[in-house]
Amino acid sequence: GGDWKLIAENFVDFYHINAVHPELSRFSRVDDHQPYQGPGQYIGFVTNPLTNSGGPGDLHNFNLFPGLNPVEASSALFFQLFPNISVTIYPHSVYTLMTFPTSTPGVTKETLSLLMAPGAKLKDDTDEQYKEKCEELLAFVVNINDEDVVAIENLQEGLYNARDQ
Repeated sequence: GGDWKLIAENFVDFYHINAVHPELSRFSRVDDHQPYQGPGQYIGFVTNPLTNSGGPGDLHNFNLFPGLNPVEASSALFFQLFPNISVTIYPHSVYTLMTFPTSTPGVTKETLSLLMAPGAKLKDDTDEQYKEKCEELLAFVVNINDEDVVAIENLQEGLYNARDQ
């Protein structure tokens, strides 16, 4: 639900995290967010450090991408690529959200993908344990997106109501 432009705006507005995402706010604290911007058609920010909070995104649950320096190994990067691709990079995984406007005003189709770092499976984890951890991480990411959908649909309804007055 919601217009794709509201979805993009929501992604880059990290101030809504505490109000909309209680589980995420323990892992990626708003106070630890900073702008991360260079040239190009994107908006970026970084969370440093990430906070292990007993959740599926905690850094000890997976091996990290190889070659990360100590700051990168404890940070998350967030990019909104103009016009419709959101990318979140954790030290152990990447997820993308692609939004596609539909012919119905205010309705957007979304495609969410989660990609794990090569070798993310911990040495002592069985294949079943690793699969379960990945499924829990995906459920965490989907829940964040679902919380955003509710917020964006409410905003969309408010915009329609304001227009119709």
